[in-house]
Amino acid sequence: SEYTVPYAAHEIAGLHDPMRTLYQNIMLVVREYNAVVDALTSDERQLFADHMRKVDRRLNPGLTKLTWSKRHVKEFFVKVCRDQCRDVSALISAFHGHHQSIMSNCKKIAATSVIAIEKNIVYTDTMFKEAQSRHRAAVEVELAEVHQDIVSRMNQCYEVFKDAPSDVQRSWASYIR
Repeated sequence: SEYTVPYAAHEIAGLHDPMRTLYQNIMLVVREYNAVVDALTSDERQLFADHMRKVDRRLNPGLTKLTWSKRHVKEFFVKVCRDQCRDVSALISAFHGHHQSIMSNCKKIAATSVIAIEKNIVYTDTMFKEAQSRHRAAVEVELAEVHQDIVSRMNQCYEVFKDAPSDVQRSWASYIR
């Protein structure tokens, strides 16, 4: 060839593939972290503040003090950060699922009629009382099941936040009101 390539430039060119792989892995971490943040509303960010602080603590060494030239550090850091993001993402998804079910149950309660009056029927006092007591018994069973499901889901949600600091506890109290 007409030009000689300096050794340093040749060495840097040889690092193209490892650097590209590192870049792709780091972008996976960034995308997963951003997906977690984007999945939260502002109220939910307060609820999940402790979990997000843990993720941030896990990410921080990579932003400030890791030596990226060591191969095992890169692989370990990327794996641990992605695992942490996946764990928090799973918690958020479960929380959203419980929240949707609770809202659905609330709509079911709101749509439940506590009085049953059929059209074109003239009731006597005793007939009306019997029809209403049968309907009331069926509604009570249905409402008890819905209530139990709501309580169960709220307890499952609270398990995520029960050991959290006081700011998260206040956010939880605000959420359940």
